[in-house]
Amino acid sequence: METFKKVLSITLLILSLSILAACGGKDPLAEGKTQINFWGWGDQSEVAVFRSLVDQYNETNEDNIFVNYTQKPSSGYESSMERTLSGSRAPDIFYVGDGTVKKWVELDYLYDITELVNNSEVIDLENIWPTAVSRYRYNKENRTSNETDPIYALPKDIGPTVIYYNADALKAVGVTIVSKDLDDATITSEEQQGFNLEAKIFNNRIPMTWEETQELSYLLTKKHNANAITDYGYYTEWWFNYVWSVGGDVLTMNNNGDYEFSLGSETPNGENLPSTRDAFKHFVDLSTVHETSPKPNTISTVGKTNYFTTGKVAMMVDGRWSTVTIRKDANFDWDVAPLPVHENGIQAGHSGSMGFGIWKRTSKSQEAFKFMEYLSGPIGQAAQSETGFNIPNQIDLANTEVFLQSDQKPKNAKTFIEAAMHQRPGDWAYLPDSAWITVWAPTLNGAVLNGQTNIDQFFNQVTSATNQILKTYTE
Repeated sequence: METFKKVLSITLLILSLSILAACGGKDPLAEGKTQINFWGWGDQSEVAVFRSLVDQYNETNEDNIFVNYTQKPSSGYESSMERTLSGSRAPDIFYVGDGTVKKWVELDYLYDITELVNNSEVIDLENIWPTAVSRYRYNKENRTSNETDPIYALPKDIGPTVIYYNADALKAVGVTIVSKDLDDATITSEEQQGFNLEAKIFNNRIPMTWEETQELSYLLTKKHNANAITDYGYYTEWWFNYVWSVGGDVLTMNNNGDYEFSLGSETPNGENLPSTRDAFKHFVDLSTVHETSPKPNTISTVGKTNYFTTGKVAMMVDGRWSTVTIRKDANFDWDVAPLPVHENGIQAGHSGSMGFGIWKRTSKSQEAFKFMEYLSGPIGQAAQSETGFNIPNQIDLANTEVFLQSDQKPKNAKTFIEAAMHQRPGDWAYLPDSAWITVWAPTLNGAVLNGQTNIDQFFNQVTSATNQILKTYTE
């Protein structure tokens, strides 16, 4: 890992000096080569990694290719790119999000890379998370993302969601933390659940049930426990893992072939499983009934990650991307644990992902894909994982020290790997655009979670209007 860092640093230094020495500011490495343009965005550490990767590729590739890298602002990236991609001049390769890919396929902006992937000697789809690849597959005729549908991008990364927890806050209320799998020979009967209230034992290797999460949250919330050192016990802004854990969803298709808004379905999802509506209500009740979770209007001014790192909330659900900030800002002991699961349900949750796409109208698709192989292959993935921002798209690489980084927090990093196996994209990736989501999501994230509107009023307000918009997707 250190060797790889040194190679990148030395390469970057050498190339920087050669660029400065070149007359007219032109890089001599570009002479006589096919030049392609690559656009991306990110924070300072991510941009630094990609500049180094581009420099290294330009110096070492034997494909007679030179890459020009342009950093674009993250704010407004999607709309700005759409204006560019619809024109006559656009980058050959660029970032495309899992919530954008379907829309850009429909707009004919993305090149179908299926054949290139299948013939690649670098990209092995069996070694990339299935949940990552599937979100970049799309058949625009059937609007499906099945295993045999065309591929329009390769994942740059995948960011599973987990519980980040303040270990000092747990210890302050008398909770003992263990990290033992069920097949661990030393595990006791008291340790064989996520949280044992009677024994006050928290096992970060086993998902807590909804009830266990609530019991622990009460202990960690000052309003309910004077010994708590955090204001709130638990915070999540997402309903996904609750509804998905019991087999429910926000969107279903009826017998007429139309989509329906199903978050309010009162039909039980199976034996000993609650309805989708009840699962959703459990999520809403965290802040409005139990008050173990901060309301959005409480947390909005400072941001959830800051709320966690400043010790105001003991447990926070977030993606791998927050690891970098938490490593830097948290002045307490912390680690990660799996998302809660219904006692009779399945593990569920969402992950975010960004991919690399190729412009449909480029004349340099082969060259762009060569560079894409480099970024999505072992070298590019190892460099990105070094930052701690995401886990590599390759399964075998994720199980090495390149990602696990046992000398740094979180110690329970393999929780991210396990989450990547079953987590999928959120509702933003269901359809080619988010028009149907904007009908109900602002009310949920505002009035409902702030306790101003109950869920009966919520569904009465948004269900019909959402279904009207959903019909337009199949007309």
